[in-house]
Amino acid sequence: MIDCGGYDLESDLPLLGSLIREAGIDIGDIKEIFLTHTHKDHAFLVSKVQSITGARVYMGRDDYYRLSDDLTAYQEFFSRIEAYLSYWGFRQDMVDRFFRSFNRQYYNAGLDVTTIIFVARDMRLSEFDILFTPGHTRGSICLYHRESGLLFTGDTLMKKIVSVPIIEYSGSSTTSMLTEHTETLRKLREIRCTAILPGHGDVITDEKGVIDAIFAYIERRAKRVESLIREGLNDVYSLAHSLYGRDVLYDVVCKEEPTVYVSDLMMPLEYLFGQNRIRVEDGRIKLLD
Repeated sequence: MIDCGGYDLESDLPLLGSLIREAGIDIGDIKEIFLTHTHKDHAFLVSKVQSITGARVYMGRDDYYRLSDDLTAYQEFFSRIEAYLSYWGFRQDMVDRFFRSFNRQYYNAGLDVTTIIFVARDMRLSEFDILFTPGHTRGSICLYHRESGLLFTGDTLMKKIVSVPIIEYSGSSTTSMLTEHTETLRKLREIRCTAILPGHGDVITDEKGVIDAIFAYIERRAKRVESLIREGLNDVYSLAHSLYGRDVLYDVVCKEEPTVYVSDLMMPLEYLFGQNRIRVEDGRIKLLD
């Protein structure tokens, strides 16, 4: 089984069981569960399915904090994201709203750690290759079935560009997993596959075209942001207002689920930062030219 998400135990577990039966599968025959990442919609039911099946669970080591019983580890992880947001000039009220959105993804799955095989690099199994693909989350993995050429990507690669990257701590106070995400896309571009099966949306049969479109989008976005900075818009709020307009700016600053918009804003900024085209001083963004 690849991913077993859900949000409500009482309704979603019976639904998952009925879907498995409709597919002609005996749930007891499931021996391995692969979690592409541990966001709730991909992993929430994992402990229940594991307790029913006794299956081994494969997941990225750096994704375990999100579903463990160690709330301190989760809070420490977010505190580093808080430092990152503060570095780029987000006000505390926005950091707090981002935390509330981010916090909805924490849950104690009650998973038996002895059943977990943690992944921190590529692994070769009898039928599948597990690809370590950090970016969407720090511990994201993809699964490649060698015989069929099918690649299961979770949320690492989907057709909808803006929904792919989500800000997570990377180990740096200046850049997030958005930077690692681009390296993962380059890695996936080199894999020869018959089709990509993402966690959401349509099957992808032209993965190189989709990945190239993502890079083209980032480059266009970066050029637009660079021109706005040149015009004197030198903080994340004025940039968001110009890029998205007043209605979406309200989503970015005021609503309780800002992570996607903030990630889309930060993607070109991190791109420019990585190319040494901008610097940040006291939350102000300046061009290096």
